[in-house]
Amino acid sequence: MLFRSISNQKGKMTSTLILVIISNAVFYSIIKLGQNNSKLFMQFDFQKYLSIEMVTYYITTIVLISRIARLVGNIIFGKIYLKIKDKMSVILTLALAMAFFLLILGHFLNVGFICKVIIMSLGFFLILAIRDSFQVYIEDVALAITNGDEQQKVMINIEVYRKVFTLILSAMFTLILMKYELIVIEFILLGLSIIEIFINKKLYDKLSKI
Repeated sequence: MLFRSISNQKGKMTSTLILVIISNAVFYSIIKLGQNNSKLFMQFDFQKYLSIEMVTYYITTIVLISRIARLVGNIIFGKIYLKIKDKMSVILTLALAMAFFLLILGHFLNVGFICKVIIMSLGFFLILAIRDSFQVYIEDVALAITNGDEQQKVMINIEVYRKVFTLILSAMFTLILMKYELIVIEFILLGLSIIEIFINKKLYDKLSKI
C-alpha cells in the first residue's frame, strides 16, 4: 500500500516520483487556468442572453457559491480519503474531466437559459471543489515515497514544475485566444483532463505495487 516502506525499491520510487511531479504540474495548471478561463467563458456565454449588469450578478453569485463548493469538497475529501487513498487521484481527475464536459455541454445546449446556467455552474463548482483535495493528496504521496532527507527537495521540485507548466500553458492559451474563441480553450482543458486521467491511472498502478 501507499505508506509501506520502499527503501529497497529506489528504481520504482524514482519513476513513481516523476509521475507524481508530472501529474501535479498538469492537474494544477488545468485547475488554475480552468478556473480563470471558465469564469470568462460563462460570462461571454451569458452575455448572449442578459445585460452586462445581470451577467455580473450571475457571475458574482456563481463565484460565491463556488467558494462554498470548495469548502464542501474539502470536507468530503477528508471523509473519504482514508478509505480510498490509492484511488483518490483517479477519482479527482475524473471529476476534473467532468467539470469541463459540463461547461462545454452547457455552452452548446439550447434547452433554456436557466438549464444552461445550472449545468455550466456545476462544472465550475467541480473545479473549485477538487482544487485543494488533489494538492493535499499529491503532497501526501510525495512525502510517503521519499525519505526525510529528500522530502524538502521533492516539495520544492513539485512547486517549481507546477509553476513552470502553468506559465507555459498560460502562454499557449494567450496565443490561442488571439485567433480562437474561449470554447477552444475549454476543449483543450477537457483533453488535458483526459490525459491526466491516464497519468493518474498509471500512478495508481505503480502505487498499488509499492
